[in-house]
Amino acid sequence: MSDSITATRINKKDESYIAISDHILNYSGFKQFTNGVNYGSLEQAYTAYSKYVHSNYPEFISTLPK
Repeated sequence: MSDSITATRINKKDESYIAISDHILNYSGFKQFTNGVNYGSLEQAYTAYSKYVHSNYPEFISTLPK
């Protein structure tokens, strides 16, 4: 689990949106996002995510589904 880099973008219709990461130009740029724990199930990944939010972003605990 890592913190994401976000950037605001504007599409061709002049609508803004938030993009995760600035740019991923090729596999070498993508490779940094594939490091870490490989969870065996979605439940295990969500449990780890929930723990991460509790530890690092306590103000968002109430936004997690139960």
